[in-house]
Amino acid sequence: MSLRLAQISDLHLPFWPTRWRSHDWNLKRLAGWLNMRWWLRSELFLLAETVARALVRDVLRRRPDGVILCGDVACLGFEEEFAAAARLLQPLLENFPGVAVPGNHDHYVEETVRSGAFERHFAPWQQGLRTDEATYPFALVLNSLAVLAVNSAQPTIWPWDTRGQVGAQQMKHLQDLLALSALRSRPCFLATHYPFLRADGSPENYFRRLVDAEALAELLARHHVQAWLHGHRHHPYVLAPDVHRGFALVCSGSATQRRVWSYYELECHDHTLRIARRAYWLPTDEFVEAAESEIALAIGP
Repeated sequence: MSLRLAQISDLHLPFWPTRWRSHDWNLKRLAGWLNMRWWLRSELFLLAETVARALVRDVLRRRPDGVILCGDVACLGFEEEFAAAARLLQPLLENFPGVAVPGNHDHYVEETVRSGAFERHFAPWQQGLRTDEATYPFALVLNSLAVLAVNSAQPTIWPWDTRGQVGAQQMKHLQDLLALSALRSRPCFLATHYPFLRADGSPENYFRRLVDAEALAELLARHHVQAWLHGHRHHPYVLAPDVHRGFALVCSGSATQRRVWSYYELECHDHTLRIARRAYWLPTDEFVEAAESEIALAIGP
């Protein structure tokens, strides 16, 4: 049975509030604001809102079976950012089942995590099977496929530290989730923000890495998860399964960053995965098909 998914990540929509309260200020937010407002990313994401609206139109027109949002809809982790981003994405939230996991810019500071703002505003894509009352992980069953949503983001203090972590408790709940009969009988994909490897197959840089990536990868391999979908890296790439790693790695890149703006349309059929990259075309303000590839997925026991 064929199933199509839209994989979207790293929109970095510039919806932070114009006036900050005294407790909003810290070193990390200040550095992030300067980067988005005046430094490198100010130019890269200048058209982010325009491109995101074109993306919504394209997904609505193509009507996938589900949407996977791999985090970083925000820039600085303000609730105002999530509220505005959810309003922009509302046609997708209303019309398609999906999963949404936070990125490091969503869970930017402790206050954001405690408030549950990301999860509240993206509540339609927070529904699924759970083994306890924790928010993550959960699994969305889409006909012949299950998508596992895992939170890999954590707030950090220093601006240069963007490391993520799944954590022992979430790892235990993920193992329990994978043991459910509803998931054992289906192929499973994992959705996180952080990657396992970079595009060249090398480990992530120390301050950008998922600190327990190896433990998560071992768990996925043991339970024959077929693909790890993620963002964080803004240039898209795909790594097919190999003898050392039984699952594919699929990074959809940034949907709104200038010149790499794109998302993936994934079509799962039997044990193959067709990956179509749909890229933004500025002259006509629309997304068009830019490339297509197909990989074989590992077959479970």
